[in-house]
Amino acid sequence: MLRPTNATQKNLLLGCCRLLVGILTGISLANARHQSIAQGPSPAEQPQATSGDQRLIKSSAETIRRAKNEPQNFEAQLQAAEVYYQIEGYEQAIAFLSRAEQLRPESDEVVTALANVNFLARHYEEAERWFTAALRQHPSDVNIRTDLGMTFLFRAPPDFDRALTEFRRALALDPQHEPSLQNMVIALARKGERAEARLFLEKLEKINPQNTTLEALRLELAQTRPAEAQPAGHD
Repeated sequence: MLRPTNATQKNLLLGCCRLLVGILTGISLANARHQSIAQGPSPAEQPQATSGDQRLIKSSAETIRRAKNEPQNFEAQLQAAEVYYQIEGYEQAIAFLSRAEQLRPESDEVVTALANVNFLARHYEEAERWFTAALRQHPSDVNIRTDLGMTFLFRAPPDFDRALTEFRRALALDPQHEPSLQNMVIALARKGERAEARLFLEKLEKINPQNTTLEALRLELAQTRPAEAQPAGHD
């Protein structure tokens, strides 16, 4: 059975980029291929439906049916979105969240959920739109500010300058915000500004020597080379 509406909203909000900011950097950098954080997961790495997913959809069929049959029911739309979010069916979750937003465009919970789930679906420009809207409601929220920066870092091609602008704004709000520091290291290293990236890495090391992304960040910084330093004709 699904949790009450307020818990459903909390899952949609806190299960997405707030966690991504803290751990996805490390996961993306520490995988076997040391894949760039700015690329995100490859299509082959996208989650596939499991038998457990199918059971959840079957057991939640009434929830989904209700949301479809009652398009004016705000809570039903959120509950159906939660079902699909739990199995990483982000496109379906977005569809139900979009209905909820049409019903209550003033709902900051839905706005932030749309930002998060669009990010997870790799719709980075759309996620940018919703994170920007969320910031209008919560201009001092350092997590949302960092999430916005990540939409520029992950897109192809990355927009390092805009990402860095948002990470710097986040650090102005909280100079010890570890997710922002982590992403500053990545963005600066990828841009080729390795000396400054190293300074932010050292700051992160001092703030939290146990930060679980430190090893991956060190590897990224060691392997990253400025574009201009590559030999002519190098692919």
